[in-house]
Amino acid sequence: MVELRKIVAKGCWCGVGGGFVVLGLVFLLVCCLFGETSVLAVSVSPPEENIWAEMAPMQQPRSHLGTATVNGKIYAIGGQVSSYQQYGISKITVLNTTEVYDPVTNSWTYRTPMPVPSGET
Repeated sequence: MVELRKIVAKGCWCGVGGGFVVLGLVFLLVCCLFGETSVLAVSVSPPEENIWAEMAPMQQPRSHLGTATVNGKIYAIGGQVSSYQQYGISKITVLNTTEVYDPVTNSWTYRTPMPVPSGET
């Protein structure tokens, strides 16, 4: 169990992909802009105590994704991966992948991809 800032510090240029309440627990999806990692954290204490546990990472790290909860599961939809290129220029790959997180099994599963890639959803 750690403070959220220690989980976020694992990646560079991180942002929040979404916040969710599932099965009475608070989940926060932390996504790294350059696709090194996408971490799901769950609060294991009252918010003022700031104690979190790291859950299973997504199979496809991403940022700028769409998120939702349906029937107690967290959906990560589309998004993009950026990578550094020569001279500091970024290459952006837009994704069509969909993953679903099940808090009971602590695992992500691929679902049917979108017909067209979509980032910044």
